[in-house]
Amino acid sequence: MLMLLLLACDPAITATDLCRERRDALDTLYARYGGSAVAAEAQKGVLGGVIGEADRTRFEAGCVELGGGGRPTFMAKKAKDFFAEPQTKKTCERVVDLALKLKAANRELPADAQVTCP
Repeated sequence: MLMLLLLACDPAITATDLCRERRDALDTLYARYGGSAVAAEAQKGVLGGVIGEADRTRFEAGCVELGGGGRPTFMAKKAKDFFAEPQTKKTCERVVDLALKLKAANRELPADAQVTCP
């Protein structure tokens, strides 16, 4: 029991868990979104991976902006509608909260042991 309590208080484990939880939330949200039409069409071409990554990066930036109280701008109606959903906003707020908690956990770790999320 004491060992479990000590592990739960370990900033490195906490940071790793927060990072994983944040990544899982973003992965689930993006899967629900289904990517943009541009990214879907690009998957058929040579540059599909690059465009898909750019789409995902823009999606995540929009989520962080929304979760932090901002208003992300998207050209596509699909993205505008998706980011207007209350559940999307709630998840994006959670993503931002997890990032803040990760930052706090990392402050307790030496620089070479800090956790960065992909």
